[in-house]
Amino acid sequence: MKHRQKLGIMLLALALVPGAALAATYSWIGQGADDDWDTCPRNWVVLGLGGCYPNDSADDASIPYNASGWAITLIHLDQIDHLTIDSDVAFDYDYDGTHLIGTLETNTVVIAATNGESVVTMAADAGTTAVD
Repeated sequence: MKHRQKLGIMLLALALVPGAALAATYSWIGQGADDDWDTCPRNWVVLGLGGCYPNDSADDASIPYNASGWAITLIHLDQIDHLTIDSDVAFDYDYDGTHLIGTLETNTVVIAATNGESVVTMAADAGTTAVD
């Protein structure tokens, strides 16, 4: 019994350590009241232990094929590990009138065009940055 108590305390301590988050895998389903990246829980399905949307540097996210494409609004800075895109996606961002406040940083982006057409579009004044 003592070993189980110690294990429970160690797992709780690990969960409380900053940066000790567990990776989760998310799939966009876009059924929320809006198209915001952080709308919970209706825009994402999560596999594993995670929050209700991908926002941790260990998280993976995928946007599956949709014949109509997707429009997704980035609300604030989110950092994830991998992003896989299998459909047309129009990313937009939130802007507070002075600053761009919607940003998504990833380690890897995989774009798998299923229809041979453009897959990713961004707002006219948005940009992409590649970091080594």
